[in-house]
Amino acid sequence: MTTKYNFSSYLEIPEHIKDYILDCSGEVDIKDIPLEDINDFLNGVEDYENDLSDDELDEELDAMFEYYHNKNKITIH
Repeated sequence: MTTKYNFSSYLEIPEHIKDYILDCSGEVDIKDIPLEDINDFLNGVEDYENDLSDDELDEELDAMFEYYHNKNKITIH
């Protein structure tokens, strides 16, 4: 397993990663998630992405972009 992520403090986690973790977990406060779980999750994602072919990775990134792009859209009926 990759050990790219090894945060030892919540203050070390960049905002964009906090936002990603909170969105994936459904939690509101990053401190409600143990640092060990955050590190394990991020390293698992890194391993998963490293195992994908270039085409598969492109498809994953396109789907992620589409999700985040549409997430903040407001529909008025």
